[in-house]
Amino acid sequence: MIRTQKSFYLLLLSILLPFLYSCEDDSTEPVIDSLYENGILVVNQGNFGQGNGSLDYYSYGQEGLMRNVYEKENEEPVGGIIQNIAFHNERMYIVSNNSDKIIVADGGSLQMLNTVEGLTTPRYISFHGNKAYVSVWGPYTADWTLESSEVAVIDLNNHSIIKRIPVAAGPEGIITIGNKVFVANSESNIITVIDANTDEIIEEIETEARPAHLLEDNNGHLWVSYSSGFIMQFNPDNYQAVKKIEIEGNAAPQGRMALHENDLYFRLSQALEYPETSDAIYRVSTTGDAFPQLVMEKGNMYTFSVDPANGDILAGIAAGADPGTIVRFDNEGNEQDNFAAGVFPHEIIFRQ
Repeated sequence: MIRTQKSFYLLLLSILLPFLYSCEDDSTEPVIDSLYENGILVVNQGNFGQGNGSLDYYSYGQEGLMRNVYEKENEEPVGGIIQNIAFHNERMYIVSNNSDKIIVADGGSLQMLNTVEGLTTPRYISFHGNKAYVSVWGPYTADWTLESSEVAVIDLNNHSIIKRIPVAAGPEGIITIGNKVFVANSESNIITVIDANTDEIIEEIETEARPAHLLEDNNGHLWVSYSSGFIMQFNPDNYQAVKKIEIEGNAAPQGRMALHENDLYFRLSQALEYPETSDAIYRVSTTGDAFPQLVMEKGNMYTFSVDPANGDILAGIAAGADPGTIVRFDNEGNEQDNFAAGVFPHEIIFRQ
């Protein structure tokens, strides 16, 4: 009888033991590495006078909206004004323009790893292999002009600045296409082209107006938004203009463009009585010749992005120095829902 009971308990233990270990493993399995890799990262630029830039994250999982996630993971705020964030090789690069630095963090956990110092008013960042290229305005002169603008080349192995390339005033948008780095100099009428193999300037494209931001479409063409009422498509191989999309009225393309499949989206903005603005999102085919289609309008739209999964439009609505809002529209411009954001939502990044 005793032997029979003992055999029964041994059998029961052999059945339950794997389950018990499984439960213990599940309860201790770290999840932080993937917490910020399946959702929407909202970059709040912050108020210039307060330097209160921040990051929020909307998770597609059960966490939902998480506020101030960088501060949560690092026990300190980002600090300064966040101009741009980009991801490369599982790293996140936070460009802070008034702190004159770039914060390097882990892309999954958002935990800070390093900083790049010695940049006076950095703006945007692009990558080529183990190098990063940063558009840098440089210091203002006494009469508020930019005479020392540059592109800083960063070695991503040790995050040191290995070269400074002088460019025309006000380098803003920057993008890498193949082995070429294109730089939109927003205080001049020049797009600078840099050979990423030699880090030498190989071309300066003269433009009709001041270029602001750059985008590559699915066919490898370069799109440029300007301070005037048009956008243009270029062939990045020979630098020739392919098409010009003009928009009636005085509104000008503001901010970066967005791509969904073969449709290009861009924002037009007109200043009203400060701080109010009138803003609209237009859509145009990158492969056809159709006139731009108005998709939606929303006042005080500081930024926007397009969901790569379904084409929904997320608009960042600013409220001056107060926290803003992210509003979701479907692909036809119908408002769906919204969630809270920080001060001046500036970039909306989909992580999937």
